[in-house]
Amino acid sequence: MDQKQKLKAIEVINNALKQASLGQNQELNCHNQSQEDYLFIHKNKTGAVLSAAAQLGAIAANREDLLDDAAAFGESLGIGYQILDDIRDQDGLYNILSLQELHHLLDYYKNISYTISRKY
Repeated sequence: MDQKQKLKAIEVINNALKQASLGQNQELNCHNQSQEDYLFIHKNKTGAVLSAAAQLGAIAANREDLLDDAAAFGESLGIGYQILDDIRDQDGLYNILSLQELHHLLDYYKNISYTISRKY
């Protein structure tokens, strides 16, 4: 990687760490969480980390033109994973939404990832 790519990679990692901290803070300090709270946490923890991982791949491949799609792909994949994890562990969103609502949310995020991946 050249210097510009390294700086961009550091920026992406820094932003992901900030987002993950926001998500962790929300999780620790919000006791009666709503659907929006859980989605904020999922987006800003696992979503941010997987978004960064996908963006780092685009940077390493010298394809900064793909950064937005890589970010959206990783974020939706992370949120979808957390929804599946909530269903499996029977916690989080599982406690406030019906199983049907959870599957609709999961399909929504799965479709985002699928749509983006089909572009390439």
